[in-house]
Amino acid sequence: MSTFRSIALFPSDESARESPVKRLFEDAGFDTGEYAKAEPSFRRPMNFLNASRSIAREIKRRGIHLVHCSETLAAHYSAFGGRLAGVPVLCHVRNRIEEISFRDQTFLRPVSHWAFVSKDTWDHFPYRVRAERGTVLYDGIELAPLCSNDERHQYRTEWKIPKEATVIGMIARVAPQKDYETLIRAAAEVVKAEPNVRFMIVGDHNQADAHREHYNLIRKDIVGLELERYFIFTGFQANVTKFLDLMDIFVLSTNAEGLPLVIIEAMARNKPVVATAVDGVPEIVIQGETGFLVPHNDHLSLASRLLTLIQDPIVANQFGEAGFRAAQTKWSSGRFAKDLNELYLRVLKSEQTNVESGANLGSGPMVTRQQDTP
Repeated sequence: MSTFRSIALFPSDESARESPVKRLFEDAGFDTGEYAKAEPSFRRPMNFLNASRSIAREIKRRGIHLVHCSETLAAHYSAFGGRLAGVPVLCHVRNRIEEISFRDQTFLRPVSHWAFVSKDTWDHFPYRVRAERGTVLYDGIELAPLCSNDERHQYRTEWKIPKEATVIGMIARVAPQKDYETLIRAAAEVVKAEPNVRFMIVGDHNQADAHREHYNLIRKDIVGLELERYFIFTGFQANVTKFLDLMDIFVLSTNAEGLPLVIIEAMARNKPVVATAVDGVPEIVIQGETGFLVPHNDHLSLASRLLTLIQDPIVANQFGEAGFRAAQTKWSSGRFAKDLNELYLRVLKSEQTNVESGANLGSGPMVTRQQDTP
């Protein structure tokens, strides 16, 4: 396998310099740097042209062979600079994008190749990408040993969960993108049939203003349906593994996703999954094998599938075991690294870059991270 040494470049503005993502790369031992950022413009092109020239000089100075943009906004600012330097530019698309104006599409034309987090993301991308210029590159996760029964009991005790209660968990920030309204209505149906249940929500609901505002809205639904005793909101948690371990069923009720890694993380902890069949979700969850897919905004279907898993532990265990096997084989970080390595080589070859298999690419590829978006 070829060896690639990566450099993470960030926009040269104060917010990017102080960003937690930049610190994450530095703490992991990556070489980091900055690139000039200027808004592309047809009316006043010189600022953007000068910034692109500065990016090209930095690429050449560092001996970079390939630019890997972390998302479309990064490509918007830096792809032209990469092409000025004479290196291929790869752009990653991790979420569904509804619209790209004709003006903005112009500044994406320097992109040599596109990597999409799911087939659905590619299918709905509002910029035509021919088959030879696109690749579906599925993410992967680090796999850790499963917890013991004693550890699981300890985690449940910490959160005062009754011993025999079934814990249905969702890991997601409390935001409009996540369809908590449907989950709450489904919960009302579930507790009518199985009252010994708890719904655990792991994600920020009280730090960011937008999340706090949305939490206050859905809290009214919870109170109105008299579900307060059934819902547990943990707030943001840096390490979600132990929360997955104390859950019995993982649920993702959502309006839109790219490829939600949290489902893969749940499968890797041996959990059966019930999720909304939107965007890239059906590319992870195999209906009737690793979990259940339910229609968007259908609380009765969601409740029915959750009740099936509560009332039939054999099926729940079978789904959990099948999901665990899938996480080990299809969704591991090792598989992702292999696929990414092969994609880099293919992009370099297509650009007729003189890189031999197994060669050290010096400072390339470069990974740019645009910090204007979360």
